Amino acid sequence: MTHLLDLLLLAPDIQEEVLFLEAVEGEEPLSERGLRAVAHAGTWEVQRERWREVKASF
Repeated sequence: MTHLLDLLLLAPDIQEEVLFLEAVEGEEPLSERGLRAVAHAGTWEVQRERWREVKASF
């Protein structure tokens, strides 16, 4: 449960993007663990940089 609450640390625009990601068949390209790494990246600006890197991988 606390892991999911960590996602509230994400910048609001990243939260919105995650909410509106389209479903895919098969393995999801984005994991909750990966999102937590972004959430703990520090400031929202640093989170946005990390998020751009993560999105580039899928």
